[in-house]
Amino acid sequence: SRGDAETRKLFRDILGGALELLGSGVREAILYYATEPLDTPDYLQFAQVFREVCGRMPVMTTAVPMRDPEKMRSILRADRGPERRIHRFSLLSQEVFRQCAGCFLPEETLYVDFLPRYREGRTGLVQAGRGRMAAGLESLMTDQGTIACVSGFIVNIAERTLRLSTPCRADAQRPNGEMVSEPMAFTTAEEALCRMERICGRMRTVPEESKALALQPFLRMGDGDSFTLENPGYTRLSLEGKAAEICRILAERPACAEEICRMVSGEIPETQMTLAGLFRQGILRHEDGFDR
Repeated sequence: SRGDAETRKLFRDILGGALELLGSGVREAILYYATEPLDTPDYLQFAQVFREVCGRMPVMTTAVPMRDPEKMRSILRADRGPERRIHRFSLLSQEVFRQCAGCFLPEETLYVDFLPRYREGRTGLVQAGRGRMAAGLESLMTDQGTIACVSGFIVNIAERTLRLSTPCRADAQRPNGEMVSEPMAFTTAEEALCRMERICGRMRTVPEESKALALQPFLRMGDGDSFTLENPGYTRLSLEGKAAEICRILAERPACAEEICRMVSGEIPETQMTLAGLFRQGILRHEDGFDR
């Protein structure tokens, strides 16, 4: 229909503009977020537009590979050439696994990961999203901390909105394990790209002196003589000297760069360089999160 053609053109224009604005990382984008891609009847059409613009198919994860096996085959066949992607089937039961194994030939799923998402598969579940309320699955829970698997712009073509999202440790304030900006509305590709560019222009690689700094909420203060930041189950980072001194201050309360420089011993330029390094490593953040 005319509306569908307009939507695909909007998608193409935003995708092409984002490729110029943001660079080759756009080629790693996916065409869904916290949704089932095959719920979109025209998924393959949009995936083919993506391939035309970006030179490769987008990665897809589906939990309903047996809903329409022939359609699934069409999607897998459409991904051809030297840059084939690894797609994923989330298998919700042993029966679905058996159906997939019996329906698809081995060569058809050569570039497909089968992910068991049932109790017998002993696959760990994340304490985030609806998993925070799961009952009877406690033995499968892990401490991975988030179900958010992407960082960047999330563009909703249907609602004509975009927002910025990045994973963080799930908690009561961020149950899905993501820090997210307020959605911004757009009506044209030009407006969407202008909003992206404005957001990028306000991103900071060094802390602003007037803004309060804080430790990332998913990092914890460990024990010992040095200051140890712990992301449980994954990372232990021991900091010493000025870095440890700064983190001890911020473990007590947020503070701006100017205030920290007054509290930390030694030369101010050295403290400023240490602050900038901690900020670039993602250990520190502006307390108010994303710039609005």
